[in-house]
Amino acid sequence: MRFYDAATGDPLLSSQERAQAEAQRADAEAQRADAEAQRADAEARRAGVEARRADVEAQRALAEMEARVNAEAVIVSLRSELEAIRRRDRE
Repeated sequence: MRFYDAATGDPLLSSQERAQAEAQRADAEAQRADAEAQRADAEARRAGVEARRADVEAQRALAEMEARVNAEAVIVSLRSELEAIRRRDRE
């Protein structure tokens, strides 16, 4: 024997059926939460990789800048020496 909701025509669930339906909804929600946690973990790992990549790039840029500054200092020193040599040769 089965009872139905007079307004909707939907079958009325027994307490056991309601408990099973609620357990299924809870399981589905737990699975969705687990999937979301996994997505969040993956995104955090990707962000960490990107941050490390950015740090490496920043260190490379800094090393290039330091090398450029050192090269410019050498050029200034060599120009100064060249000018001193030219002055001596003129005398």
